[in-house]
Amino acid sequence: MKKSAGHLAAAVLVVLALAAGCAKQQEGAESPSEEPREWTEAPQPGSEQARTDEEISEELKKKIEADNQLSNYNITITVKDKQTSITGAVPNRNMKDKLDLLASTVAGQEQIMNEVTITYSYAPPVGPRSDSEIRDEMRQKIDLDSELSQIPFNLEVVQRTIMLTGVVPSEYIKSKAGDLARTIAGAERVENELLVKRLATTKAAEE
Repeated sequence: MKKSAGHLAAAVLVVLALAAGCAKQQEGAESPSEEPREWTEAPQPGSEQARTDEEISEELKKKIEADNQLSNYNITITVKDKQTSITGAVPNRNMKDKLDLLASTVAGQEQIMNEVTITYSYAPPVGPRSDSEIRDEMRQKIDLDSELSQIPFNLEVVQRTIMLTGVVPSEYIKSKAGDLARTIAGAERVENELLVKRLATTKAAEE
Protein backbone atom coordinates (compact mmCIF):
# COMPACT_ATOMS: atom_id res chain seq x y z
CA MET A 1 0.00 0.00 0.00
CA LYS A 2 2.77 2.43 0.88
CA LYS A 3 4.53 1.47 -2.33
CA SER A 4 1.44 2.27 -4.38
CA ALA A 5 1.06 5.61 -2.67
CA GLY A 6 4.68 6.44 -3.47
CA HIS A 7 4.18 5.61 -7.12
CA LEU A 8 1.05 7.73 -7.22
CA ALA A 9 2.83 10.72 -5.66
CA ALA A 10 5.65 10.44 -8.17
CA ALA A 11 3.17 10.31 -11.06
CA VAL A 12 1.43 13.43 -9.78
CA LEU A 13 4.74 15.28 -9.59
CA VAL A 14 5.60 14.29 -13.17
CA VAL A 15 2.20 15.49 -14.43
CA LEU A 16 2.57 18.81 -12.59
CA ALA A 17 6.07 19.31 -14.00
CA LEU A 18 4.88 18.59 -17.53
CA ALA A 19 1.94 20.98 -17.10
CA ALA A 20 4.22 23.77 -15.83
CA GLY A 21 6.61 23.26 -18.77
CA CYS A 22 3.80 23.43 -21.32
CA ALA A 23 2.41 26.59 -19.74
CA LYS A 24 5.81 28.25 -19.82
CA GLN A 25 6.36 27.21 -23.45
CA GLN A 26 2.93 28.58 -24.43
CA GLU A 27 3.63 31.89 -22.65
CA GLY A 28 6.93 32.24 -24.48
CA ALA A 29 5.23 31.62 -27.80
CA GLU A 30 2.58 34.30 -27.18
CA SER A 31 5.04 37.09 -26.26
CA PRO A 32 7.43 38.09 -29.13
CA SER A 33 11.11 38.01 -28.47
CA GLU A 34 11.55 41.59 -29.76
CA GLU A 35 9.31 44.57 -30.43
CA PRO A 36 8.19 45.13 -34.07
CA ARG A 37 10.36 47.57 -35.99
CA GLU A 38 9.06 50.73 -37.65
CA TRP A 39 10.24 51.26 -41.25
CA THR A 40 10.44 54.69 -42.93
CA GLU A 41 9.74 54.62 -46.63
CA ALA A 42 12.71 55.94 -48.63
CA PRO A 43 12.06 58.92 -50.90
CA GLN A 44 11.26 57.96 -54.44
CA PRO A 45 14.01 58.72 -56.98
CA GLY A 46 13.29 61.99 -58.78
CA SER A 47 11.26 63.49 -55.95
CA GLU A 48 12.17 66.96 -54.72
CA GLN A 49 13.32 65.62 -51.37
CA ALA A 50 15.72 63.13 -52.94
CA ARG A 51 17.28 65.38 -55.62
CA THR A 52 20.91 66.38 -55.33
CA ASP A 53 22.51 69.63 -56.50
CA GLU A 54 24.19 67.69 -59.31
CA GLU A 55 20.87 66.30 -60.55
CA ILE A 56 19.26 69.76 -60.57
CA SER A 57 22.22 71.30 -62.37
CA GLU A 58 22.39 68.52 -64.95
CA GLU A 59 18.70 68.75 -65.81
CA LEU A 60 18.78 72.53 -66.26
CA LYS A 61 21.93 72.34 -68.41
CA LYS A 62 20.30 69.74 -70.66
CA LYS A 63 17.22 71.92 -71.09
CA ILE A 64 19.35 74.91 -72.07
CA GLU A 65 21.34 72.80 -74.53
CA ALA A 66 18.09 71.55 -76.09
CA ASP A 67 16.84 75.11 -76.67
CA ASN A 68 17.79 76.33 -80.16
CA GLN A 69 18.19 79.93 -78.93
CA LEU A 70 19.67 79.70 -75.43
CA SER A 71 22.18 77.07 -76.52
CA ASN A 72 23.97 79.75 -78.59
CA TYR A 73 25.08 81.69 -75.51
CA ASN A 74 27.69 81.06 -72.82
CA ILE A 75 25.52 80.42 -69.76
CA THR A 76 26.88 78.99 -66.49
CA ILE A 77 24.73 77.04 -64.02
CA THR A 78 25.80 76.65 -60.38
CA VAL A 79 23.69 74.80 -57.80
CA LYS A 80 24.60 74.71 -54.10
CA ASP A 81 22.23 73.63 -51.32
CA LYS A 82 19.40 73.70 -53.89
CA GLN A 83 20.11 77.38 -54.62
CA THR A 84 20.49 77.83 -58.39
CA SER A 85 22.67 80.66 -59.75
CA ILE A 86 22.58 81.49 -63.47
CA THR A 87 25.34 83.69 -64.90
CA GLY A 88 26.50 84.69 -68.36
CA ALA A 89 25.30 87.11 -71.04
CA VAL A 90 22.37 87.21 -73.46
CA PRO A 91 21.53 89.84 -76.08
CA ASN A 92 18.08 90.91 -74.87
CA ARG A 93 15.45 90.80 -72.13
CA ASN A 94 13.44 88.08 -73.87
CA MET A 95 16.32 85.63 -73.58
CA LYS A 96 16.78 86.40 -69.88
CA ASP A 97 13.06 85.94 -69.21
CA LYS A 98 13.16 82.68 -71.14
CA LEU A 99 15.93 81.45 -68.84
CA ASP A 100 13.78 82.25 -65.81
CA LEU A 101 10.88 80.29 -67.25
CA LEU A 102 13.04 77.31 -68.18
CA ALA A 103 14.73 77.19 -64.77
CA SER A 104 11.35 77.24 -63.00
CA THR A 105 10.44 73.91 -64.65
CA VAL A 106 13.25 72.06 -62.84
CA ALA A 107 12.01 70.44 -59.62
CA GLY A 108 13.91 70.41 -56.35
CA GLN A 109 15.13 74.02 -56.25
CA GLU A 110 14.52 76.33 -53.33
CA GLN A 111 15.66 79.55 -55.02
CA ILE A 112 16.63 80.72 -58.52
CA MET A 113 19.00 83.68 -58.95
CA ASN A 114 19.17 84.84 -62.56
CA GLU A 115 22.27 87.06 -62.68
CA VAL A 116 22.62 86.96 -66.46
CA THR A 117 23.54 90.32 -67.99
CA ILE A 118 21.87 91.74 -71.08
CA THR A 119 24.35 92.97 -73.67
CA TYR A 120 24.53 93.36 -77.39
CA SER A 121 26.81 90.83 -79.05
CA TYR A 122 28.03 89.97 -82.48
CA ALA A 123 25.53 87.92 -84.43
CA PRO A 124 26.79 84.64 -85.91
CA PRO A 125 27.83 84.94 -89.55
CA VAL A 126 25.26 83.81 -92.11
CA GLY A 127 27.41 84.13 -95.23
CA PRO A 128 28.18 87.13 -97.46
CA ARG A 129 25.54 89.84 -97.36
CA SER A 130 25.17 92.90 -99.52
CA ASP A 131 25.63 96.40 -98.14
CA SER A 132 21.95 97.14 -98.73
CA GLU A 133 20.88 94.08 -96.70
CA ILE A 134 23.13 95.10 -93.81
CA ARG A 135 21.89 98.70 -93.96
CA ASP A 136 18.21 97.68 -94.07
CA GLU A 137 18.55 95.41 -91.05
CA MET A 138 20.41 98.07 -89.08
CA ARG A 139 17.79 100.67 -89.95
CA GLN A 140 15.00 98.33 -88.83
CA LYS A 141 16.69 97.74 -85.48
CA ILE A 142 17.18 101.48 -84.97
CA ASP A 143 13.50 102.11 -85.73
CA LEU A 144 12.48 99.49 -83.16
CA ASP A 145 14.63 101.04 -80.41
CA SER A 146 12.68 103.59 -78.38
CA GLU A 147 15.82 105.71 -77.74
CA LEU A 148 17.84 105.48 -80.94
CA SER A 149 14.79 106.04 -83.15
CA GLN A 150 14.43 109.54 -81.68
CA ILE A 151 17.91 110.70 -82.77
CA PRO A 152 18.56 111.56 -86.46
CA PHE A 153 22.14 110.30 -86.90
CA ASN A 154 23.54 109.05 -90.22
CA LEU A 155 23.96 105.42 -91.23
CA GLU A 156 26.04 104.20 -94.18
CA VAL A 157 27.30 100.77 -95.18
CA VAL A 158 30.28 100.47 -97.55
CA GLN A 159 31.93 97.12 -98.29
CA ARG A 160 30.17 95.55 -95.29
CA THR A 161 31.46 98.28 -92.96
CA ILE A 162 28.79 100.07 -90.92
CA MET A 163 29.59 103.78 -90.51
CA LEU A 164 27.74 105.92 -87.98
CA THR A 165 28.07 109.72 -88.10
CA GLY A 166 26.20 112.67 -86.66
CA VAL A 167 25.55 114.14 -83.22
CA VAL A 168 24.10 112.33 -80.20
CA PRO A 169 23.33 113.70 -76.72
CA SER A 170 25.35 111.24 -74.60
CA GLU A 171 28.10 108.62 -74.50
CA TYR A 172 25.43 106.09 -73.59
CA ILE A 173 23.57 106.65 -76.87
CA LYS A 174 26.83 106.53 -78.87
CA SER A 175 27.82 103.25 -77.22
CA LYS A 176 24.35 101.79 -77.67
CA ALA A 177 24.33 102.58 -81.40
CA GLY A 178 27.75 100.99 -81.84
CA ASP A 179 26.78 97.89 -79.90
CA LEU A 180 23.60 97.54 -81.94
CA ALA A 181 25.61 97.73 -85.18
CA ARG A 182 27.77 94.85 -83.99
CA THR A 183 24.72 92.57 -83.80
CA ILE A 184 24.13 92.83 -87.55
CA ALA A 185 25.05 89.58 -89.28
CA GLY A 186 27.42 89.98 -92.21
CA ALA A 187 28.94 93.30 -91.04
CA GLU A 188 32.71 93.00 -90.90
CA ARG A 189 33.50 96.35 -89.24
CA VAL A 190 31.80 99.13 -87.34
CA GLU A 191 33.10 102.70 -87.47
CA ASN A 192 31.35 104.68 -84.76
CA GLU A 193 32.11 108.35 -85.53
CA LEU A 194 29.16 109.77 -83.61
CA LEU A 195 29.93 113.01 -81.79
CA VAL A 196 28.64 113.53 -78.27
CA LYS A 197 27.23 116.98 -77.76
CA ARG A 198 25.13 117.57 -74.68
CA LEU A 199 22.34 120.07 -75.01
CA ALA A 200 23.40 123.34 -73.37
CA THR A 201 20.83 125.05 -71.20
CA THR A 202 21.14 128.75 -70.63
CA LYS A 203 19.97 130.54 -67.54
CA ALA A 204 17.43 132.37 -69.64
CA ALA A 205 16.00 129.12 -70.93
CA GLU A 206 15.82 127.70 -67.42
CA GLU A 207 13.96 130.75 -66.20
